[in-house]
Amino acid sequence: TRYGTVTGVQTCALPISASRGYRVIALSILGRATQAEQESDAVVRSIADIEHPFSLAYVHMIVAMAALIRRDWALSVKHAQIGVSISEEHGFHVYAPICQFALGVALGRSESGDGVAAMEEGLHRYRKLSISLCLSFFLTSAAEMYWLCGRADDAQRALDESHQVAEKTGEGFWSAETERLSGELLRDQRRAPDALKHFDKALEIARTQKLRILEIRAAIALARFHDEDGRQEK
Repeated sequence: TRYGTVTGVQTCALPISASRGYRVIALSILGRATQAEQESDAVVRSIADIEHPFSLAYVHMIVAMAALIRRDWALSVKHAQIGVSISEEHGFHVYAPICQFALGVALGRSESGDGVAAMEEGLHRYRKLSISLCLSFFLTSAAEMYWLCGRADDAQRALDESHQVAEKTGEGFWSAETERLSGELLRDQRRAPDALKHFDKALEIARTQKLRILEIRAAIALARFHDEDGRQEK
């Protein structure tokens, strides 16, 4: 085909879908929520009438992941479900686990139910592909799920691995979140000085990278920390 095949399966997204997909992710990480939502709607509309399963799966995966970054759980569930369905039907072995992971996290963070099992299965399937791209992001996202579920040991293991992967690959776009969550776990353990170091580092990284959405999260965590610390001193 025009876009390439492997055993009859299309393997390249349409160029316009790919470029706009990257833009959706970038806008989401930069904290430009309104623009990200508008671009997500636009890229979904752009594929509405095409018959190109690989591009369809790609766009729904990207929109689901971008919504995950913005914590728009309902939108992430919607597009992850579609992405899983298309990817499983056509044997897209990279997109399927990513969509499954996003679906699990979004379900777990919304009121839709427990998504830990789906998240873990998606992460397990992704690992089997021996791909490191975005792995630190997935691990940190999984760590937050574990932390919220009260599984502190699992959260710590995921964060430790996320740190290791980021150092090895140099992929640091989610490092501020890894530091913030490390601080949250330490705060729960009443290790205030260590927690403060991680919160400060999270804020520093987010500001250096100009990632507004992560800067806000780090600032909120730091403010909460100082508020609780002040009340304890009183």
